[in-house]
Amino acid sequence: MDEALSPGIIGHLASGAERMTLLRYGDLYGRLDIEAIRAAAPGVEITVEHARSRTGRFSQRYHAMHQATMQAAQEMTAALIAAAPWLGDLQPIDHGARQSLVLSLGDALFFRALRMNGVLCALKDPAFDSVIISFGQRSDVYKLVFSEPSLTKDPRIMIGCWSLSNNTRKNFPRKIRNIRLKTQDEAAPPGPAAFARTRPRSHKADVENVIQCLQSVGYPPRSRADATDPGRARIALVTSGNTAYLASAVATALHLERDFAVDVLWAYGRPQLLEDALQKATEDESPDSCLSQAAARLRGNAVRLQKENIGERSWIAFKAIFLTAMAEAAPAMLDRLRTDAAVRCAIECAVSDDLHRVAFAIIYRLQKARMLMLAEGYKAIVLCPIRESRNALFVTAARQAKTPSIAVEPHCLNAAYCRYGSIFADFTALYSDYFAEEYERHFGIPRDRSFVIGSSRLLRPKGFRSDDARRAARDRLGLGPDDPPLIAMPTQPMPALYGDHLCRMVVRAVMTLGRPARLILKPHPEENSSDIARYRAIITQENGDDICSIEQGSITDVISASNIVLVCYSVTALEAAIRERNVAVIGIKGAEYPMQYDKILGVPCCHTVDQTRAVIAEALDLGSEAASGIARFQQRHPHLYDNGVHDRLNDAVRSVIRAGEAGMRRAEDLPPTPFVQAPFREYLV
Repeated sequence: MDEALSPGIIGHLASGAERMTLLRYGDLYGRLDIEAIRAAAPGVEITVEHARSRTGRFSQRYHAMHQATMQAAQEMTAALIAAAPWLGDLQPIDHGARQSLVLSLGDALFFRALRMNGVLCALKDPAFDSVIISFGQRSDVYKLVFSEPSLTKDPRIMIGCWSLSNNTRKNFPRKIRNIRLKTQDEAAPPGPAAFARTRPRSHKADVENVIQCLQSVGYPPRSRADATDPGRARIALVTSGNTAYLASAVATALHLERDFAVDVLWAYGRPQLLEDALQKATEDESPDSCLSQAAARLRGNAVRLQKENIGERSWIAFKAIFLTAMAEAAPAMLDRLRTDAAVRCAIECAVSDDLHRVAFAIIYRLQKARMLMLAEGYKAIVLCPIRESRNALFVTAARQAKTPSIAVEPHCLNAAYCRYGSIFADFTALYSDYFAEEYERHFGIPRDRSFVIGSSRLLRPKGFRSDDARRAARDRLGLGPDDPPLIAMPTQPMPALYGDHLCRMVVRAVMTLGRPARLILKPHPEENSSDIARYRAIITQENGDDICSIEQGSITDVISASNIVLVCYSVTALEAAIRERNVAVIGIKGAEYPMQYDKILGVPCCHTVDQTRAVIAEALDLGSEAASGIARFQQRHPHLYDNGVHDRLNDAVRSVIRAGEAGMRRAEDLPPTPFVQAPFREYLV
């Protein structure tokens, strides 16, 4: 499905099927209303796939697409800068600016290729007896399907358009006719280049239009009541509407505001998200508390960086410039990728569609961020999160304004995932020594520029008492004092074969424990209704419905309520450790995983039902004294248990300010690319 279809239409199309797989182009998580579809297709076994279902984050194919799109983004950036040397007269086109473009273009190309790859993998799977393609308004799926001879000749495939939009359905026959008219030999459809729009040559008027647009960018100086307070240096925290990071970023801003005059630079996203996060962070505080007062000041000093103020004529003018540059670079790229239909088609579609908007928006935002940095004269900027391209460009803007920067990473990232971002900031604040060493090896920042502070995301609650926290969490989950002890299993996105194996192993271990116990599975936010349905089926097959359940609520409550947490490669292992819960790692024998939490925490790794059962039994008998206890980890990492994360970050920011311009990194010491550099290794997940 290129677009969402009504459950009734899906049920009609599935008539007579025993099993049905649904895949919607553009959906990275498989978020469909499966209950409504089941009601419309009773008796049909339904699976929902998405772009990563057959190509996981740590697979060889995922890495190959990343490498191909990164190289394409680098070549496009070089071609654009060569074709528009006048850009350098408007703003410094230094290494950082180039890498900002590479990051943004690389992201746009990669995720388009990933979605196309997901469609191709499914369409070519011989396990399906019948394949139905419902086209939509966009051209991507049309181009992908009709550029692949193996698909146009496949007798299993039926095409049509069952869109909810009348206009889309009405235009469908015309689109098919146009595609066939462009195909000289219908038995051998052309490659995607045949569908490229005519690339106009840019003219002097286009260049002048774009120059005027960029020259109009400016940011007037702002003032605040406490700007002249000699005890409060002015800094900026750059963040955005990334919900995975927002709570951590807001907590960071609130505690920085205690010691500094903080402007929140809201790079993108609905401003209400920031307001909601501030409100939630202070909901338990009295109005006159330090945090509540800090929140009030932050609200008054939040700078929303509005969407690019680019007129339609300027977009059109830049498109002509961009397409002229790409006319020189694209043919060689497409020729190199002639055997990779997904990446090749993604590049062709992006270049002829909206990739010029991605490039122009970054150039415009770089100009705006630089003007802001020069106007405000901040003593330092803090970034959280780092990886977002519209956040990361502020490091380049700050460097051009001679303002030092520090990147705060509250998540525990490692270089096993090839699309994490390298560090262009002058300093970074990380969870532990393990990650500081990881960042030196693969993220491009020396160990002596990393401050080990802990994490505002993996934060031990103030006044935490283990037994009290367990009782309160069990109460919120509806478990009373007489209910049996709890085993928690946070699941992770991985191929069904492996996820089902681990789920069944744990369910069997609990079922044969020989004592009362309950098991709660907590699905990962990226898992969809099909994944949850498989877990439910396994529980039922193992006769575990009475003692095993699936919890969709708070992962914090599930961890706090548990006696032992069983994880594969999830960061919940660390969340459990700081709450003094026993932890064991589960995995498939002989397989390696992106994060080896058994080694980081010093806890057992279980590969069989017997091993899992024994570890659970020991944890219930011995508690923190068991092999799955985390006392040794706690002794080695006392800073993770003292609630001093924000104090250490404030100290780090003071150090950055003291270092000033002299402490900034030299251009030649910055990473060569905006992505992590690590030898590739394929993992089962």
